Amino acid sequence: MFYETYKGIYSWGLEVIKAMQSIATPGLNAFVAAFTNIGGVYFYLLAMCILYWCFDEKRGFKITYIMLLSTGVNLIVKDILKVLRPYQIDPSVKVVEETEYSTPSGHAQSTACFWPLFMFGYSKEFGKKWKTWAWILTFFMPVLIGVTRPFLGVHYPTDVFLGWALGALFALIGLFVAPKAGEFVKKLPQSPKILVCAILPFLMLLMNKTITTIPGMLFGIGVGYVYLGNLGGFCAKQGSWWQKLLRLVIGAGGAGLLMVLFKMPVKTSEYYNLLHFAKYALIGVWCALGAPLVFILLKIAQKAPAAAAENTEKEE
Repeated sequence: MFYETYKGIYSWGLEVIKAMQSIATPGLNAFVAAFTNIGGVYFYLLAMCILYWCFDEKRGFKITYIMLLSTGVNLIVKDILKVLRPYQIDPSVKVVEETEYSTPSGHAQSTACFWPLFMFGYSKEFGKKWKTWAWILTFFMPVLIGVTRPFLGVHYPTDVFLGWALGALFALIGLFVAPKAGEFVKKLPQSPKILVCAILPFLMLLMNKTITTIPGMLFGIGVGYVYLGNLGGFCAKQGSWWQKLLRLVIGAGGAGLLMVLFKMPVKTSEYYNLLHFAKYALIGVWCALGAPLVFILLKIAQKAPAAAAENTEKEE
């Protein structure tokens, strides 16, 4: 086992956790347990929906895709290494519980990936004062979220270090590789675009067929975004605050409804993984394509300016 090979490092990590917890109080534990959720999956799902539906659909899609890719790799690495959580090795350090394995830290990785992408993607939107605060958040949020994980007894310090490294790597991919890859894919006909959307999810499933949520979402939002572009796209930036709020309610409500209506068989079923993939692919299609089309239909969003101008010319 990976843990047995590097048991000395993990034993050192447990000592660090105990040293951190020496200042623990019930109030501090509650605060840290609440604060750490800023690095969790639900926070970033909400953030990505806000960016894609309400601010800038192109940059929102890029950040969403890179974040999902980063999360998928994190889950695959965790399942390969199979390192138990610190509190599973030493119950005395338990403050909260988490699912999945320990190495690397998903919270640290997601935070180190999201904030640089957000800052460099949206920095032009900030005034000078807010830009300073944005840079502070970009640096300190990964540090603060990373520190909370050992304090709560759910990660070793080395989990956090590895999470930061992987998160920074995916942030660099998003900043320097994704734009060039996006320009290449943009020039392709529709069928090759769909094929490209399937490659990364397929590779993830090839490495671990039981991790289907992220591959399904990746495939769904990729296909949905391709078809949305073919239909003229939509403009997330335009609209009043109440229209954007309504988009969030409708978009999130639609995704939640699909979660409820798409019933899954028991995990022992031979079709479970396939149906689980299909469920999250459908949710991805809704988020990237279905919701924006509903926004346009309800007149709480507009088509992309170029498409809108083209439609006006045809009407004339």
